[in-house]
Amino acid sequence: MLRRCGMVMRSPITFGRLLSLVTMFIIATARFAYAETVAETSNFAVNANKIPVSAVTKFFLPIWTDGDATRTAHHELLHAVGFAAAYAKFIVHIDTNRNFRETSNADGAILAKLRPSNQGTHIDPGAGTINGHDQSKSVMGPTRVTGQRMDAQEKSVLNAAVDWSSKNINVVVTYKGTWDATQKKHVEDAVSSAKTLFGSNGTGQKFTWTVEMAESFVPSPLQNAASSKISDLAVQLDSGTGAQRVQAASAIISRGVSAVPELLAAGAQPMSGLSPRRIDVLYSILSGQREGRYRANSFGLHVETGTTIEEIVALGERHGFVLPKDQFVEASNSPCCYVMIREGRELWEVLTALLSREAKVTTVNLNYVEP
Repeated sequence: MLRRCGMVMRSPITFGRLLSLVTMFIIATARFAYAETVAETSNFAVNANKIPVSAVTKFFLPIWTDGDATRTAHHELLHAVGFAAAYAKFIVHIDTNRNFRETSNADGAILAKLRPSNQGTHIDPGAGTINGHDQSKSVMGPTRVTGQRMDAQEKSVLNAAVDWSSKNINVVVTYKGTWDATQKKHVEDAVSSAKTLFGSNGTGQKFTWTVEMAESFVPSPLQNAASSKISDLAVQLDSGTGAQRVQAASAIISRGVSAVPELLAAGAQPMSGLSPRRIDVLYSILSGQREGRYRANSFGLHVETGTTIEEIVALGERHGFVLPKDQFVEASNSPCCYVMIREGRELWEVLTALLSREAKVTTVNLNYVEP
């Protein structure tokens, strides 16, 4: 166990110029993004059984408390404990039409209709009545509606995915920063409601919910505009030794975009969840196909058993990321930790380097964000 601790042009545009324009656009629209962003949850982690064990929610002031702050806390807690694209146990219930179904092979009764994946993991409020529930009344809709609270539809969805009602969920809140009693009350109401919803006395399966507040918000791009170098050779990516994994990844990357059809034929797909296969990560790097909303300045790291914090720090020094000082590191979790990209480095460049050069790295995952 280790601890410690996102026009038509007359001449071609260069990547540097494109990046500059994108940056200018982000800065110019930061105030609008801040006005629209009430809260967001990320840094999802699961245990060896793929049960959610922790997540981090940021509440943005002043907009969070300028409205139904309790509704927002309910919404974000449900994202944290399972209603998120990061969780494999959740996404296996979603069919090709974005219906969330009763069984893990995306079959059986439809329990909810979801919005498109690029809009976050939300119930579609315009889908009418599903399984006896008016979806416009769901607290998991994409926009804040005063008075909404977690209820029977959300219970049915999360029990199908994680079965919280049988686990006696124990939500442990970690407050970061300065909170007053009123602000804490919104969070405590959400925790209490979750215990009531799932019939828990709060002494069972532990879930750590870290909550913090931010005074300002400048969003990073959720999708990357450029690809790193990319690849082919998919045999030993997930089953070989560390050295063999690196050699296979390096060979695939050296093939470039021409490797995409062969990766597809080998069963590759866009990376998803918190423990993606290396072949899927390489396919996402190569093809540019990435699902869900994620941070461009952070990712989850998976390493071989026995890897030390000092070795993780050294990986970052070599490849352009840092392990935050307050980051909890747990070798048995997926991922073991989340790290931050250094200024001047690019997410997909760092991921490519790690998979093709570092034998101790088993895989990486995106740091998904649920607004």
